[in-house]
Amino acid sequence: LAVGGAWGTVEAYELLPGAAGLLEAHDALRDNLERRSLGGLDVMKAEKEAVAWMKGLATRVLTAAELRDSKIGLAVNEWRKQPEPHIARLAASLLSGWKRTWRETEKGGA
Repeated sequence: LAVGGAWGTVEAYELLPGAAGLLEAHDALRDNLERRSLGGLDVMKAEKEAVAWMKGLATRVLTAAELRDSKIGLAVNEWRKQPEPHIARLAASLLSGWKRTWRETEKGGA
């Protein structure tokens, strides 16, 4: 998940193992989305935090059950809709991979 410009230097957050890490990422992404709406310097800080969380999520292999239970896709999808193109692409890339996982699970009948 290559992200250019200033976002390329943002280091991934290391997520806690299991559901706790996904829930922490979900809450952080939601909180930073709200923080972004404050404007000013909060926008850049919130975007940097979101990129770090999404890069951390990119290091995890998630099952369909984890995706469903954590609802992490909903939080990431909100960032996909943001005007910053690099962040939107990072979010879209995560979502695309997760959709693939979901479809493979559905085909397997799991």
